[in-house]
Amino acid sequence: MGLNRTRGMGEVKAELIEDGSREKAFSCEAEYDPQASYCRMDYRMELRSPLLCKSVAGGQARTMDYIDGAKMLGLIAQSAGAEFLLLMEKGELICSNVYVCGPEGRCLPLSASVYRVKNEKKSGRDRAAEDEKCRESVQLSAAGDKYMYKNGQEITIHEVETQIRYHHSRPADKSIGHVSKSDAENQMYQLESLSEGQSFAGCVLGTPEQIHQVFALLKSQSHFRLGYNRSAEYGDVRLVVTGFAEEGRKLSHMAERFFVKLNAPAILYNRYGMYSTDEKDLLREVERILGVEGLRIEKRFLKYIEVGGYNTTWDARKPTILAFDKGTALLCEADRPIDIGVCGSGFIGERCSEGYGEIEIVSAPTAYELQFRETGAVSAAGESMNAADCELLRSLRKKAAESDLENRAAERARGMRSFVNSQNAAAVVSQMILMFQEQDSSASFQGAIRERYEKRTDSKQAKLKMAESVLLQDEDFARLREEVSSSYGGVGITEQEAYRWYYGALLYQLKYDVRHIRQGGES
Repeated sequence: MGLNRTRGMGEVKAELIEDGSREKAFSCEAEYDPQASYCRMDYRMELRSPLLCKSVAGGQARTMDYIDGAKMLGLIAQSAGAEFLLLMEKGELICSNVYVCGPEGRCLPLSASVYRVKNEKKSGRDRAAEDEKCRESVQLSAAGDKYMYKNGQEITIHEVETQIRYHHSRPADKSIGHVSKSDAENQMYQLESLSEGQSFAGCVLGTPEQIHQVFALLKSQSHFRLGYNRSAEYGDVRLVVTGFAEEGRKLSHMAERFFVKLNAPAILYNRYGMYSTDEKDLLREVERILGVEGLRIEKRFLKYIEVGGYNTTWDARKPTILAFDKGTALLCEADRPIDIGVCGSGFIGERCSEGYGEIEIVSAPTAYELQFRETGAVSAAGESMNAADCELLRSLRKKAAESDLENRAAERARGMRSFVNSQNAAAVVSQMILMFQEQDSSASFQGAIRERYEKRTDSKQAKLKMAESVLLQDEDFARLREEVSSSYGGVGITEQEAYRWYYGALLYQLKYDVRHIRQGGES
């Protein structure tokens, strides 16, 4: 494998070994009753490798920031095999979109009615609750495609982490192992994917018989791979069932004004059977699921997206159409109080089994001013993967800690005037620099100094005393390392790193101060 393998390079030996330490691909954290009439199964999907979710607009170059329900449906179909058609005949099986998961649970798309206050990262406004009393002179900007968990007036924003990997499209002639500008089939290309280590959550809805069968099918699998390029290094996931629910009586909730939000893209038709992105057709779907007529739109916050797909049975692409995007919201009103509890959250439109059309109907929002709290991407263990934990910022913090230690060492060296003006200063500094370069810790450095100057002659004892004046006591050095580490967010500084940074700067500053005086300069 690799380059120049036709010239004797790249020969490898492979061996299959058992890895008993790897976590199982399926687990269940909820109590499961085989006799219960479950109609919903909630699960968490943990990414054990990057996952490719191609977007219609960006193709392979960009990924969606969520896992569409079609991939979960395909995972069930792969597990069921020939029994999948029998499974689908028992009723409509709906696989919701799988969104990023936080400690609070599954996050939902941010409503298009929510805006940020310009130049204020933590302040926002919900324009669905805006009235004449709320008019103010602040500038607002769209919050964008985010995922949130709302608790009163505080909105917790969860980011999704993506990464880019580069690959080589090999030509037909496999003896060519390098990129050629003249060959269109022999080029480098990039793939954006969801980063591994993150956790996403979704649900499966169906009849009790379907839910029990889906649970049994997933439980019997030894591994799960989904998405594109899953036969390569992408798409390895772990499924954790987090809960089951039986279909119970929906709570009555009467309201004259209410808020409709799409939690997934919705593919709708108009009365002529054509695909539609007209708000009137969306309102007609709301009237249908609520069983009322004559609703009016008070405010609208619309977003659009292109949706498509690929049908492997037909070996052809599905039509690319314009649809309402997730986050689309309507503030509606009726002539009389109606029961919006009959819906709660449901699905409308076409391709609901693939996660499209998830809708939520709640009371009209009353809180105009909002507070944002950003936690970043979330790992499979439920820990935040925000910017403070990313590798880039950690390296920047460590670099700042290194600079801080070096500055402290240089400042201390400038205050050692008696050492610099001593007769043996040049020889001692030069010898200490050589010993510093040969040792890798403060303890071994001190040992080398004492070994070199252990002779009882007066000159050696004088040099030993000078060298010891440069060294820090062990407890002082440890205290200094801990102080600098805590000053930069607790970034980990090893004893070896602190030794290199501190004594390197200290000795070289002393060296140049001694040279400066020997050349007749003013100290």
